Amino acid sequence: MKIKAYAKINLMLQILSRRSDGYHDLASVMQEIALHDVLTINKVPQGIILDCSDQTLPLNKNNLVYKAAAVMQGEARRLKKPFSGVRVRIQKNIPVGAGLGGGSSNAAATIKALNHLWQLHLTNKRLAQIGATLGSDVPFFISGGTALAQGRGEILNPWPGIPAFRLVLVKPLLGISTAWAYKNLKISLTKRPKNIKIIHKTLIQKRFNQLKEYLQNDLEAVCSSKYPLILEIKHRLLALGATAVLMSGSGSTVFGLVTSRTAENRIKEVFSKAKGFWIWSGSSLSRHRG
Repeated sequence: MKIKAYAKINLMLQILSRRSDGYHDLASVMQEIALHDVLTINKVPQGIILDCSDQTLPLNKNNLVYKAAAVMQGEARRLKKPFSGVRVRIQKNIPVGAGLGGGSSNAAATIKALNHLWQLHLTNKRLAQIGATLGSDVPFFISGGTALAQGRGEILNPWPGIPAFRLVLVKPLLGISTAWAYKNLKISLTKRPKNIKIIHKTLIQKRFNQLKEYLQNDLEAVCSSKYPLILEIKHRLLALGATAVLMSGSGSTVFGLVTSRTAENRIKEVFSKAKGFWIWSGSSLSRHRG
């Protein structure tokens, strides 16, 4: 079977505190977008075999897809359900080290696919619990859409009915380690959280040109201090007609919301000519898949 694994952006990422388990408590508005990887999953007699179009990614126990498949085999064993080995072929379109959640999305897609393939009949709630053992962003991708994530990402409040919007992603040819970004974050210096209710209301009412003052990412200052190109991209996007811009996740991707095709095309043209950038334009996904 084939399954799409969608990327995400963070419209807000507030880091609240460090936890004793090594994770961080956060408040984040996560938005699924149309950019996606494609996973092809087949049964094999035994084991877990990975193939990937990106030769830089590990194809062993260090890959989240491998971990997801192993966890689901354990879940099937616990439920005394028949299961098989799997071969997973990953067609990568989401760049690595981009802050777009590609690895977490691939893991969530694997969890959902194996739940169906092996007829485990696990609920989305249970799948999200399984995903939380693999990474903070994985539970969000089980249902996708738009959601407020809290705790370390496992407490999700879906925001159904958010209208789709257009955006352009610009990523410089550098990746940023999520672990590095969190390690170097000075939590005492993070800004007070924006009003989450206002962000929700602004999205619902399609006032995308007013989102600029509400977008927030506590990791942006950390990453841009080492990589000033991130701020340069933000300033350039605004000058070219984006209505709101922000670094996504731990970077290095910067997204810009656009309300006109003219601005969207202008941004793509300028950054394409500049070279040294990965560029994507498309739409957010408005439907929450329960």
